[in-house]
Amino acid sequence: MRHVNLLPAEYAERGWLAAEAGGPETTKRILTLAGAATALVAVVLAGLYIHERSVVNDRKGTLSALEQQVAEAEAAAAKAQAEQASGQARLAAVQSITAQRMTWEKSLREFAQVLPANALVSSLQVQAPVAGAVGGAGTTPTTGAAPAGFAISGVTSSQRAVALVLDRLALLPWLADVTLQTSSRSTGTGGAVQFSIGANTRSEGARP
Repeated sequence: MRHVNLLPAEYAERGWLAAEAGGPETTKRILTLAGAATALVAVVLAGLYIHERSVVNDRKGTLSALEQQVAEAEAAAAKAQAEQASGQARLAAVQSITAQRMTWEKSLREFAQVLPANALVSSLQVQAPVAGAVGGAGTTPTTGAAPAGFAISGVTSSQRAVALVLDRLALLPWLADVTLQTSSRSTGTGGAVQFSIGANTRSEGARP
C-alpha cells in the first residue's frame, strides 16, 4: 500500500527536512553531548564535595589542636596554682616560726646594756612568748592581767633608781607592758630598795 501525504507541499517539505535532521546519527550525537555534560557536572560536584570535605577536615584538625592547647594551658595553670598555694603554705609556716623565735644571746646582751650600774639583780626569769598567749607574738595582753614571761627581782639605791630601771627595761624591743610589782626599802641593807618587775615578752616577729 502506498502512503499518501495529505499535507500541503510546504508543510510536507518541512516535515521531511525535520525527519532528515532528526535522524539516528543526530540523536546519538545529542545523547553523547548530554552524557558528557552530565559527566562534567558529576566531576564538578565531586570536586566541590572533595574540596569542602578537605576544608571541613582541616578545620576539625585545627579545632582539635586548639582544644589540646587549651587543655595543656589549663593543666599548666592548675599546676602553677597548686605550686603557689604550696609556696604560700610554706611561707606561712616560716612566718609562724619566725614570729615565735627569740634570740636569747642578743636579748640578754641588750638587757645587760640597759640595766643601770647601781641595780643588782637577784633573780631573773625569762620565757619565750607563746603564740596566742598574753604578750605572745601578735597578741594584745588582756586588760588587768599580770605580765607574764619576764620577771626580775633586785636591789637598787632609791625609788628614783627603781623608776630608772623601769624606763630602761621599757627600751628593750622584746619586752612589753613593763610593770613594777613591788618596791620597798629594806632596813637591813643600808636603806637599799628591793624591787620586783614583770613584763610580757615579745618575739622578733612581733617587735615594733
